[in-house]
Amino acid sequence: MGDVDQHAHVRRSPLLKRVARGAARVVYRIVLPFLRPLAFRTRRYLTQHIQDEFRRLQQELMHEIRHSQAAGDQVLLHTSQSVQHEILTNAQHWRDVAQAQNQQFVAGLHQAIQHSRESLREELFRTLAERNQELQAVIECTQSVLDIANKSLDMARNTIHTNDARLERIENYAYASARRVAVHCDHGTVLIKTAVGYVLCDDADHAVLANLIDTGELEPGTRLLIERFIQPGDVFVDVGANLGMISLAAAHAMRGTGKIFTFEPFAPTKTLLEKTFWINGLSAMLESHGAAVSSRGGHARLFLGATSGHHSIFPFDPSAVDNGQYVDVPLVTLDGALPPQQKVTLLKIDAEGAEIDVVNGALNTLANNPDMALIVEFGASHLRRVGHSPDQWLTAFNQRGFEYRAIHPETGALEDWTHEQLVSVESINLFFAQPNSRAWTRLEGAQ
Repeated sequence: MGDVDQHAHVRRSPLLKRVARGAARVVYRIVLPFLRPLAFRTRRYLTQHIQDEFRRLQQELMHEIRHSQAAGDQVLLHTSQSVQHEILTNAQHWRDVAQAQNQQFVAGLHQAIQHSRESLREELFRTLAERNQELQAVIECTQSVLDIANKSLDMARNTIHTNDARLERIENYAYASARRVAVHCDHGTVLIKTAVGYVLCDDADHAVLANLIDTGELEPGTRLLIERFIQPGDVFVDVGANLGMISLAAAHAMRGTGKIFTFEPFAPTKTLLEKTFWINGLSAMLESHGAAVSSRGGHARLFLGATSGHHSIFPFDPSAVDNGQYVDVPLVTLDGALPPQQKVTLLKIDAEGAEIDVVNGALNTLANNPDMALIVEFGASHLRRVGHSPDQWLTAFNQRGFEYRAIHPETGALEDWTHEQLVSVESINLFFAQPNSRAWTRLEGAQ
């Protein structure tokens, strides 16, 4: 029973719900037109106060916001001005600080630069001094090496020059020996082919003949020097010309263009000299004088030596006067014998001790020819016979502004000789010229 009732109760419940729902829908449809306006007015009435209060609060909030904004703007403006003022104040302060620091920095930098400059200057001076010392040492060392090299080079040149001269001389001797002839001619003369051409000699002058047949010449060094020095068109004056071999060498060096003045006081020797120039085809260049050259004109005795080259106006010994071993010869001066204003390139003097007298008689000629060179025989034995000391003899040339070099007797090279060397030899030919004479440069160019 209970189960049936329970089951019936279950079936009645859904039915009631459906009825209630239907009734509710009906009531809702009926009441809805009336309830909707009422609900709207009730909601409006109930929310109107809230809206008014919201608007008021909104206005107050906006007012507060505007007031706060205005206050904030004032505060911000004041703060900005304060900050700006502070920034300007701090900027001025830091600018002053920066300027002061900058000045201190610049002062410190200037001081540091000045100190560095002084340090660098001292270091530079010290380095320059050290480098200068090193450079000076290098220069001295280099100069020493150059001096040694120059000396070695000069020695090598001299050696080469000497060897070349010797080889040339040997070759010439060999060639001359192969072709040398000595032909006896009339009137007691002998014709010999020498290094400078055909030369006529007295057949009684045995010393000269032997020397020419043996070597082909008498003074090879002087001949070589003259051949280097003399040029075509020059003027050569030969005082004490003897057989004319030196003049003949000068004539060959001039190649037929120039002038030769010879002075030979011994008449037979002068005749042989003139014939020698004629044989060699050089007579047109020759002007021969048969006189002794001195410091004055007139006449003098010419004392005859053992060979033609040793005749002298000074006696060899007192007995020569008593024995009559002399001939009378005319005396002339170069200033009187040469044409006025005559240009002279080279003057050779071989006067057996009378060299100073020859120079004293040629003062105008020397003055008119400042570039003239002299070749003079220095013979200590001749000076002793004349009564002149070597110092007096050299002083006579030095007082007239001449410098000398010794002529090597074999090669013709110029050498510096001391006083001791000069007096230690029997005789030596010296080359004289004034210090600024072009004779030196001409000779250097011919080396």
